[in-house]
This record gives sequence, C-alpha cells and structure tokens, in this order.
Amino acid sequence: MRSTLRTLTSAMIAGLLAFATVGTAQAEPTAEATTTSTAGSTTTASTTPGTDTSPSPAPTSSPSATPSTTPIATPTATSSPIDSSARPVRPASVPSRTKTPIGVLHVANFCGAYPWLSEVSGSLTIDLAKLDEAQGPLSELTIQGGDEDGIDCLSNLTSISFINARTHVSSMIIEEYAFRQAGTNTLTSITFPEGLASLSIGTDAFAQVSVSGDNRLSTVKFPSTVISLHIGAYAFAQTSGGSGSTALTEVTFPAGLRDLQLGDWAFAQDAAGATTLSSITFPDAPDTFTLGVGVFNQSGRSGTSLTEVSFPRGLTSLTVPSQAFGQRSEKGALTLSSITFPNGLIALDIGSGAFSQSSGMAGASNPEVRPALTSVQFPNSITELTIGENAFLQVAHNAATALASVTFPDQMISLTVEAYAFYQWSDLGAALSDLTFPTKVSGRMKIGDSAFRVQLYESGAIPLASVVFPREVGNLEIDQVAFMQSTEGAQPVGLSGVVLPQTVTSLSIGYFAFNAQAQTTHGLSLYFPFSTPPARTWIPFPIDNGEHVTWYWFGEDGADIADWTTMQDNRVGRVAPQDDAGPLPHRLVGYRSVNIKNVAKPYTVYVYPDGANRLEPYQDQADTYGDNGTWTLNLPPKAGDGFLGWCTTEVTGTASCEGDLHATSGSMSLDNVTTTLWGTWAAVPAPTFEELVLTEATLGQPYDLAISLSGQGPITCALDPESVLPPGLTLTEQCHLIGTPTAAGQYTFSVAATNQGGTTTEELSLQVGSNSTPTPTPTTPPDELAHTGSEGTVPLTGLALVLTVTGLGLILGRHQLRKQ
Repeated sequence: MRSTLRTLTSAMIAGLLAFATVGTAQAEPTAEATTTSTAGSTTTASTTPGTDTSPSPAPTSSPSATPSTTPIATPTATSSPIDSSARPVRPASVPSRTKTPIGVLHVANFCGAYPWLSEVSGSLTIDLAKLDEAQGPLSELTIQGGDEDGIDCLSNLTSISFINARTHVSSMIIEEYAFRQAGTNTLTSITFPEGLASLSIGTDAFAQVSVSGDNRLSTVKFPSTVISLHIGAYAFAQTSGGSGSTALTEVTFPAGLRDLQLGDWAFAQDAAGATTLSSITFPDAPDTFTLGVGVFNQSGRSGTSLTEVSFPRGLTSLTVPSQAFGQRSEKGALTLSSITFPNGLIALDIGSGAFSQSSGMAGASNPEVRPALTSVQFPNSITELTIGENAFLQVAHNAATALASVTFPDQMISLTVEAYAFYQWSDLGAALSDLTFPTKVSGRMKIGDSAFRVQLYESGAIPLASVVFPREVGNLEIDQVAFMQSTEGAQPVGLSGVVLPQTVTSLSIGYFAFNAQAQTTHGLSLYFPFSTPPARTWIPFPIDNGEHVTWYWFGEDGADIADWTTMQDNRVGRVAPQDDAGPLPHRLVGYRSVNIKNVAKPYTVYVYPDGANRLEPYQDQADTYGDNGTWTLNLPPKAGDGFLGWCTTEVTGTASCEGDLHATSGSMSLDNVTTTLWGTWAAVPAPTFEELVLTEATLGQPYDLAISLSGQGPITCALDPESVLPPGLTLTEQCHLIGTPTAAGQYTFSVAATNQGGTTTEELSLQVGSNSTPTPTPTTPPDELAHTGSEGTVPLTGLALVLTVTGLGLILGRHQLRKQ
C-alpha cells in the first residue's frame, strides 16, 4: 500500500512544491484570479487544473465508500518564477505618465563623456546639478531603457549613484531593462538621490540573471524624501543558476512614503544556492499600499533568509497577492517564522500560496528540512477575511510540518478559507494542534476543500483533537475532506470531537469532511447544539468514516437524522435522508447543558444519557449520566462560603427559601429543557480583633508582633490612611507589626482587617519604652477603650446567584456529574 501511495502522490508533491513558481499556463485556463497592481491596472494568475497548486482530492458526486488519499489533479511547475520568457514587454505594474518629462536620457548616454557623468573603476556617478546646468532646469528626468541583454558598456558597472537632486529634479522615471545585467552581474549597489519626491522604476530595470554564478546587487538605497514610489515587475529580481546565490539582503522603504506600489516579482529571488533577502521594512502608515504577485517570493535550493513580515500600521484593508511571500527549499532551511498584521485592519484578502512553505526532497538520504512558520494570529479588528488556496500550505519531506496554532478574530462578518489553505503534508508528523475559530460570524463562513486536511506518509502524530465552530453563524459551508486526517503510521489520528454552531441559518457539510484514515482511530463525537435543525441543511452521507462515531444534539434522545427533513429534494437545501449508500445510519443522542452563573468562575457542564461518549477533546468535561432522556445534576456548592443549598424559588434579601431546598449532597432531575435555581449562603462574618492593647516595644530593639485576629478565610490588614505608626515600625499585609522603634512614647493608630465577610477597623495602642527605664505594659480592660467598626455578625442571606439548566449555550467547563 505504501509503495502504491508513493507512486500515486509523486506528481502531487511536484505540484505542491510548485506553489512558489509562476510561469505561462500549459493548459487552457478555466478561471483567473485578479490582483490589483500599480496604477490601478491588473495582472492575472491562472487557476487552471494541472497548473494550479490546489488539487481536488475527493469526488464531487456519488463518491465511493473509501475516498482516495491523493488529490486527483497533479500540477507541475512549468518555469522559474523569474523567467524572462514569461515577462510582459511593459507590465501593468509600471505606472502610466500623462506629463511629458522635461529631461530625457537614453541609457546609452551613460557610455559617453559628459560633465555630469563620471565613471571610475566601474563606479558610475550622475550629478543631477550639472545635468540641470547643461540641459536647463529639470523638474522630471526620464532614463529610457534598452533591452533584455543590456548595454555592453554598462556590463561591468559595480555601482550607480545619483547625486545633487535637491536643485530642481523632484521626479525620476527609470524605464524597463535600463540597468539589467545578465551574465557576470557586477553591479553591487544603487543609490537614488535625496530630494526626489516621486520615483518610478520600470520592468527589469535593475534585475540580475546569472547562469552559473552569484548575483551581486546587495544594496539599494531609496531617498528619504520620496513620497511616491512605484516599482515595476521584476525590477530588482535576482536569479542565480549553477550553485550561485542571490545578494540583496535588505529592502528598506522610507518611513514617510505615502504611495507605495510594488509590481509582480519585484524583489523575488530564485537561486540554485541560497536566497539572501532577510529584512523588509515597510513605510509607516502609507495612504496607498499595493503588492504584486510573488513580490518577495523566495526559492533557494540551499535555503531562504526572510524571517519576518510586518505590514504597515494604519491600514484598514490589505490584499496580499498570490505567492507574495512563499518560500521553497530542497536542502536548506525555510526561515519565515513571523507574520504581523496591523491592529485596526478591517478587511484582509490573502491570495493563493501567499505564505506557503515547501521544504526538503523525497528520499532517505536527503536532509530533514522543515517549514518555519509555527503560528498565525489575525487581529480582532478584522471583520472580513478571505484566505486563498494554499495560502499557508506546508509540505515537509523527511521532517514534520511546523504550523501549530491558527487564531481567527473573535467577531466577524464573513470568513472564507479556500481549498488547501492550511493543508499539511509530511513524512514525519503534523504540527497543527490549536485551531480557534471566531465565536460569531454573522454572515457567511466557508471552509474549502482540504482547507485543514492533514496527510502523513511515514509516521508521526496528528495532534488536532477538536474543532469548535463559532457559536453563531449565518451560513456555514464545510466542503469535502475539509478536516480529513490520514496516516500510514501506527499512531491514531487525533480528531475526536467536532462542535457545530448553536445558531445557524444554513448548514452544509461535504463528503468525508471529518473522515479519518488510519490503522487505528479515536472515537469521533459530532455535536449539533440545537434542538431544531436549521431551515436549510445539507448533510450527505458519509461525512466521516462511520466507525466509532456518535452524533449528539439538544433534541429528543434516540431520534434519527432522517427526522430532520420534510423534503426529499436535495436542490431545496434540506437534509437528504437517503442517497446511493442507503439510509443515513446515525441516530441522534440527546444531551443537556447546565450553565452555572454568578459563582467565582462561571462555567458550563454537560449531561448525557447513560452509555453515551464523553466530549473527549476537553479533558475536564463532565461524566455521562442519566437514563432514557432523564438527566440528573449533582448540585455544586460555592466553596468556603457556607453554602446552604439550591432553592427552587427566588430568594431576596434575608428571606429564607420558600420552595424546595436541595442540599449540596443531593441531586436534581433535569426533565425540562430550562430550569432555574437560586443559591443560598450564610454570609461570612467580618474579622474580630482579639487584643486592642499590644505588647510593649523597646526603643532600639527589634520588634515583631502578629496582631491577634479571629475570622474565616484569609485576613489582610492595612493602616488607616489618617493614622501614623510609631517611628521605625511597619504594618504588613499579613497583619504583622515589625521593625525597630526609634522614638519612645505612647502611640495609638487604627488598623483595618478584611476577609470575605467585610472589613473591621479598630484603634490599637502600643507603648514604646526606653532602654534605661522599662515601663510595664498597660493592662487597661478592653471594655474601657473606645470601640469602632462592625460587630462582625451578618444574618443569613439569599444571594441572587443563578444556575440555569438549558438546552442552549456551549461554554466549556468542569464539574462532576452523577446519576440520581
């Protein structure tokens, strides 16, 4: 079986590894993804089956009882991401200009002798002040480019510097291929002039392509004065063949940029050796911020370097296009481990493969290389989120995947997670263990085909044990094999509990959405926390493997899922009780939830009929008790507060319970869906001072006295704000008077003692005697001293603490339940 799966999936892995590669489509496209680029124009990325990195792994109609563990489509890479044959002559990412430039130079002009031009040992300097003198006042300068092969006289340049722009030149345009190098790639640095307000750089303007050696361009300095920066497709892209590596290590955009537009693959790096770009600094709160497809993509056979992506603050909407920060490496480390989206972001659209990571090569002799991204957290400010195909996909040969935690915003309007968005494929184990969905999605929530699917081909664990959907969703769509788990190893799959929404208008669950394929499996519990199914429900059979699976709901115990429908026509969106496999086999097990409120830590427990499975993902969950639709709850006390019991009538003030009082050791039958009980306690008395005259202290001698108090629970002490202690002494929170007195005399001060029952304040007396004439401690009877504060007694009271037994609500908690 293993060898068969290896054969079936070899082509699939090639496709998954191709997520970082763009090229011309090899088949007629069936759909296009459109990404906004510079100057409002668009570029398109093909989503053609056979070239896309999102294969479809499961049938769309009449599936067999045993689904394939391999995707049907087997995409392959067709070209390098920086392949000149796939480039447009003038891509849409180069902004159009309506203003006729005053100064125009062709790049060939830099080969001549001019007073504004100097070249020393490959270092080219353009003095814009002298150019201004020679051609008249220049407000805008355009440098016209050549072709892909470049200009021979510029082939050995090592640096390019523009100086003295502060005279008149405020705008500069460098057109396509202007300083492109293909071959020796000697250019190492570019410095743009201070004083520019607008800078536009065309396609391939500074690109470097090496067949067998390293790229050399390592430094690019943009002027701090620029407020508008447009960079075209491949403008600084680097491709290195043979065993060569790229050179550019850092990209820093000026902090004051207001308009930043980056074209497709503008800073992409593709190397047979290692890629080197390790740092990107975006401007602070730009007005316009546009990224192109694959803009910072890295593909390095010997490893990548970029470790962190932090997007600008101040953005309210953001589009991260396809493959923008994708990483791939066959033998070296993947490095992107941190992604930070700004607080205040409202709408976020992440394109296909935007942050995908693919590492390693098949074969035991190859090194263990794993992805680096371990967690993804979206700001709570986001209300509309779309995550494209393969966006956070991870593939790991001879290693385990790394992404362990995904946290979505708490309250959302819409959430779309497309096919394979968080898919994990690995030889040696998966990492995803913590998946936190919002508590509410008011509109549509879609989980695409294989969105959180996990496939292991050797060994290792699949740790994701539970999936809890939002409590409230408008429309929920879960596509086929969305959470499928499969492994050839001996360890069982992890998924054992799925909780569906409590409130949902439309519910759709695709084939094998929660299927498990393994040598051994945990029992799976599916929870439908409602007593009436949604008006529009579509749950075809099967959505799981049918083994050791229990379906729960808040309705009648023993009901069949076929009872959920009154229509047989699938097109109307209702449950279809039959399909090709025959009647749906699942019977529904009833259960109840009990909300314990107004106690130290509010929580909810669940009550199940006898013999039903527990909610395994939550280890602190209640035991399963009850019988034939009758449930019993062992009523909990509030620890340490003199709990008297649960009353069936409301208790207010100091009144006693007029209804049935259930003691803490009793239990109560939960025949009704909703029951309310009130708790009654005897209030804890405030602390009492045992002595008001304290043991005498001696001048200059250490003193440590515990003030004598009586009362329940922890007692803390504090000095009255208007009182002063004897000099040299301190009162601790634990009611100790400590220190060394520095002045003799008779002292009085007030101390407040506090516990759960309240606060008592008393005036205390302390004599500090001198060393030469010891003074006996006064023995004045306590009843001759003034007495302030409460008596420390509180009558029995009925506190308005409510326990609600209901068929609604789904908050996890803990409490022991037992059968009556």
